[in-house]
Amino acid sequence: SVPDQEINRRLIQSSINTNAHESDSIRESNASGRIRVFVSHSSRDRSYVEREVVLFLNRNGIETWYSVDDIEIASDWEERIQAGLKTCNWFLLVMSKNSANSPWVKNEVRWALHHMPGRVVPLMIDEVNPADFSLILQIIQHIDFRIGRSARDRLLKLWKP
Repeated sequence: SVPDQEINRRLIQSSINTNAHESDSIRESNASGRIRVFVSHSSRDRSYVEREVVLFLNRNGIETWYSVDDIEIASDWEERIQAGLKTCNWFLLVMSKNSANSPWVKNEVRWALHHMPGRVVPLMIDEVNPADFSLILQIIQHIDFRIGRSARDRLLKLWKP
């Protein structure tokens, strides 16, 4: 197991080393109409995320990259998550008390804000301060899943106008 500090360093370095080709890839996939959403969450919220977010999106025709579904047993988690981030053109942050305390989630958020500007969607499931993830999230409108069906409809409108 790689210590958290080393994982943080590697994700930040990966972010620095990412070249224009990856940004072009995101633009190309958007132009083709293909939507693929990276779902960033705390593993402590797994059952909620699977039931209320991933299943909901998949049932409505939105393709997701989700760590439980997309990382094979014995795979290098960091490598697979980086690959997952690079194959998605949207980033959905499930904001909870658990994810606010996850260094891993915060690194994914930093990567997405840098590489997917305008394509980061904060989704609130607990009362949390968006600044706990990144100062930039304070100025991005979030979707509050605690309010029910209207929030789900609003999320779908992003990808299915």
